[in-house]
Amino acid sequence: MGITLHANYIVHPDFTVDDFWRLEAEVMKVCPAEVSFTVFSPSPGTQPWHEHKHEFICDSYLFYDCMHTVFPTRLPLRQFYRHFDWLTSIALGANPLRIRSVGVPFRDIVRAIFQGTKYIIALRMIYRDYLLEGSL
Repeated sequence: MGITLHANYIVHPDFTVDDFWRLEAEVMKVCPAEVSFTVFSPSPGTQPWHEHKHEFICDSYLFYDCMHTVFPTRLPLRQFYRHFDWLTSIALGANPLRIRSVGVPFRDIVRAIFQGTKYIIALRMIYRDYLLEGSL
């Protein structure tokens, strides 16, 4: 039918290693054309935000971007974000355009690899933001 899927998954701060593996398997099974991941964070000022603000590990306004967790994670932060960046790596490799060898200009492939690598490294290092801000 020519329909491509964009999948967006929300990773909960309470994820275990097994939860990350299950999500990885789901991404590989669905094989979306585009996939993105965010970390669950309630929007500032909403009812869930007010109900859980006593649990926050950082300034929820400063870190509200759906990539930084405002909650404590079950895994150590560094390990949590290592698994989080791995999901993005898996998603890039599972992209159907790549698997089906769709013709993409070489320049665009190089740019995508370079920018994707920068993004994955940034995700892996995101735990450092908490140390810089003094939250932990």
